Amino acid sequence: RTFTMRASDTLYFPVRVIALQNIQSTDPQVVNVSLLQFRNVVASENWTIMPVLRSQWSASVSRNRIILPEDRDTASVEINVINTGDLPEIFTLELTAGSNMAIGADRERFQSYQEVQFRLNPMQDTIVTVVLRLWGDAAISGDQPMGPTAMSPRLRAVITSEPHLGLRAQSWRTQIEL
Repeated sequence: RTFTMRASDTLYFPVRVIALQNIQSTDPQVVNVSLLQFRNVVASENWTIMPVLRSQWSASVSRNRIILPEDRDTASVEINVINTGDLPEIFTLELTAGSNMAIGADRERFQSYQEVQFRLNPMQDTIVTVVLRLWGDAAISGDQPMGPTAMSPRLRAVITSEPHLGLRAQSWRTQIEL
């Protein structure tokens, strides 16, 4: 803006700084304001601003209990992770299958433990699909119904975010009964 100033006048220049949404680091940001007279610098001031960013995310599961029909030993569940904070997040998803249960990324390779790492930028989300399979004594046939007192196999899912400078790691956990 251009200002006109008379002799013996005093002017106050309010300066408002608005951060852009793409600041994703707690590194200091430098703001420079200069006062010019006929394109010559009369005064200049620098401010160092420390951004205050928040780590905020949530996770949910499509279902916590799965009931399989008699002729099936495989099912799937979806885990939805949403990053609503200001920082990119690095997540670790740990899946631990209960006894006589296995998990897999596809329908051919099953194991009892799986660890997956992924990254989400601010305002991004993802869905992780987990395939579950009963095997051995837990595979239920029509002549061996699981009674109400029988212990159901359970999948344990834990999502942990990497800590940021000055911020603690956060975690979310759930169990899925099959």
